[in-house]
Amino acid sequence: MEAADIANIVKGKASTTQLEQPSTAQVLNELPSYHVIHFACHGVSDPESPSDRHLLLCKNDGSESGTLAVNKLIVGAISNTKFQHSQIAYFSACSTAENSSTTLADESKYIASGFQLSGFSHVLAMQ
Repeated sequence: MEAADIANIVKGKASTTQLEQPSTAQVLNELPSYHVIHFACHGVSDPESPSDRHLLLCKNDGSESGTLAVNKLIVGAISNTKFQHSQIAYFSACSTAENSSTTLADESKYIASGFQLSGFSHVLAMQ
């Protein structure tokens, strides 16, 4: 429903693409093509390993039964990639601006910051 609302708002002003059940590789491949991205999924803030914080993606495994497999879009993979035309990243996902670690309280590597490091100038995230 959220994706449909966004498509209606920008209709005639911008084109939209919705990835249904994408793999991590597909998302990483598609990201450089867009100025604005929106994720509506779950985020995980790993308290022990900031580089392993990630968005959960639900990928269709391609079988006849259409079994879904969980893929992780890890903050380390995002922050190590440079996107030249990136402007806005919006997350409707929990824990994208959260540091759940008590021993690494000053660690600033969270999901949203990974996208900033990769080139997105504006990032809106949730704790």
